[in-house]
Amino acid sequence: MSDLFKINITYSTSHMLFPKIVLGILAILAVTIGIQEFKKKKECKAKDKECFFMEGFDKLKLFGTLALFIGYIFAMEWFSFLPASIVFMMLFNLLYAGWHSKKSIIVSAIISIVTPTLVWYIFGIVFNITLP
Repeated sequence: MSDLFKINITYSTSHMLFPKIVLGILAILAVTIGIQEFKKKKECKAKDKECFFMEGFDKLKLFGTLALFIGYIFAMEWFSFLPASIVFMMLFNLLYAGWHSKKSIIVSAIISIVTPTLVWYIFGIVFNITLP
């Protein structure tokens, strides 16, 4: 019975444990979302209308997010983690928070500089994990 609560982890494969756990959770959540969407589609077909996107969805945010995400992937290869993350986090913040006021731009700039720098410091310096 005491063996039931013991986990044997070999050092050479221990780095793969956490990604497998996250992948399992993401798979469960994806199936759950798929079931919910299937039910929603069934209700839409019963009402004789198409429901792929919600009515009045924000096209700028949807396609802007896709374009920024793809750009971020390429920027990570051309530059390193820190400069690409600062620039693209600023662009994501401006896309979602807006650039309507000077305050929102300043707050976005502060968040965009502090967060990636903190992540870079914690992973790169403290944990000695190389970032792209």
